Amino acid sequence: MFPDAWAIEKNADQKALSERFNEAANLDLYSAYRANRDAVLLCEDDPALLGDYSRGLHSIEAIAGLRGFDLETGKHDAAKAKDPALATQHVDQLPDSTKVIRKDRQAVQTR
Repeated sequence: MFPDAWAIEKNADQKALSERFNEAANLDLYSAYRANRDAVLLCEDDPALLGDYSRGLHSIEAIAGLRGFDLETGKHDAAKAKDPALATQHVDQLPDSTKVIRKDRQAVQTR
């Protein structure tokens, strides 16, 4: 129903979930986190869907904490990881933003 969102059913297979989380890169978690957060907000009227997306959201947050991946900033910090083995498994993160510095300080008039 929501692209990139991970709905986790109440009686989901734990082994399949574990494999899914182990295969997912940090940026995949970041994308799924944002989609699940939106899905939770949009599914307030449907308790079944809300529960599935909420479980997905909490699971993503837990795995990101184990890896040392900050879901708000998209940055990976292995020093903050709760599980050092998982912190080294996936180290991808969002690139640093581009900073533009003007060399010419002369003001330019525009219409």
